[in-house]
Amino acid sequence: MKQQKYASAFLATVTLLVLPGTLLAQPASYDIYALPTLGGSGAEGKAINVHAGICGWSRTDTGAYHGFLWDSAGGSQDLGTIVGDESYAEDLNAGGQVVGGGSASGGQHAFLWEDGVMSDLGTLGGDNSYAWGINDVGSVTGGSDGPDGYRAFVWSPGMEMSALDPLPGGDYGVGRAINHAGSVAGISDDGSGNDRAFFYFAPEHALTDLGTLGGISSKAYDLNDADEVVGEAAVADGHQHAFHWDVEHGMVDLGTLPGESTSSARAINAAGQVVGSGRYQGQTLALLWEDEEVYPLLDLVLYPRDWTELEVANDINDNGEITGWGWYDGEARAFIMIPRRQAVLQGPYPGVAGEINRLEVHSAWPHGLVYFAYGLSAGSSPIPGCPTYAGIANPVLIGMAVADNYGMASIEALVPEAARGQTVLLQACDWNFCTPTNLVETEFE
Repeated sequence: MKQQKYASAFLATVTLLVLPGTLLAQPASYDIYALPTLGGSGAEGKAINVHAGICGWSRTDTGAYHGFLWDSAGGSQDLGTIVGDESYAEDLNAGGQVVGGGSASGGQHAFLWEDGVMSDLGTLGGDNSYAWGINDVGSVTGGSDGPDGYRAFVWSPGMEMSALDPLPGGDYGVGRAINHAGSVAGISDDGSGNDRAFFYFAPEHALTDLGTLGGISSKAYDLNDADEVVGEAAVADGHQHAFHWDVEHGMVDLGTLPGESTSSARAINAAGQVVGSGRYQGQTLALLWEDEEVYPLLDLVLYPRDWTELEVANDINDNGEITGWGWYDGEARAFIMIPRRQAVLQGPYPGVAGEINRLEVHSAWPHGLVYFAYGLSAGSSPIPGCPTYAGIANPVLIGMAVADNYGMASIEALVPEAARGQTVLLQACDWNFCTPTNLVETEFE
């Protein structure tokens, strides 16, 4: 009877409070979610920003390829096209600006998408261009036809597209990523028909050949704000290995899975975590390099559900969240992987009977459901729909809340005078992760 009385008293009004986001340490396991398509079969996540917004491409219900923008609040949005039937989104920044390439009159053109409008960035004078990267101030890099051939370019708001000269003796170039300072990583040729990874240090306006791992070719795909570059490079036997490059250490081989000979690094975050792919027993697997170790990403997913294979990890943000594509229930699908983190219950505030009290949960899945419960003794009780257990015997549901953009949710309720002096156990469950929070024991004053 006491539990029923307290449960009715705690039925709550949900309030959402916005707190600054914080970076969390990389955990040992992940949760994974399939992103919706644009109505067709097949999709790939290409980039993820610090707010866990994702861009990529998806098949539509007509079979065409369109770029998409996804976030946990609004789902997937079709970015449309410049003209024609197709577009591909390759990168986005913290402000939600998206770049890529799409069909245009006479060829394919780089685009910038912002607030529902796709703008043609034009070319260096030829028929084709493609945008691969954008930084948080809106500067874009990619490649374009021009009077001197195909060149890497940089475009900035209010300025025309400008070409970067290839490496000495080279005939072409393409910029693949651009950081906050405007430095670019990409691919040029060495004048002998071999691809070479380059680093363009913006203040010096010159391309640096990053070399190889003993072979004749290399490609750079990403860089962070510390000017660390990742990509793939040939070793002496001709196989491609993932690499990490910085000014101090030069090009370092990140290695492959045991017994294998091929890997590729596609992205690096501020913490130096690297993602990409590699071969293993005849398959291509999405990989994570961390602390000088390499891990197949699917092995780090606690509950794979219908995921049978993750093929490529294309990007990782500074929160350790990852996107790419894999096989989900027999279909090629884009994914988001989220480091499994412990949601934390705080409160009650002020902990006084006869007053309105508030419970808060932090680090929950943004926009996900959070359930709050209480009980009078510790125990082990299964959480409905989850393979986990609450730490309360016979828990009683208080209410539920939807977490905000920062993973914070709260409930408020009037605690009756009859609860004064009572010791109560409180716990919440981040339902999207099936993760119970810490157990809070409190005695109401």
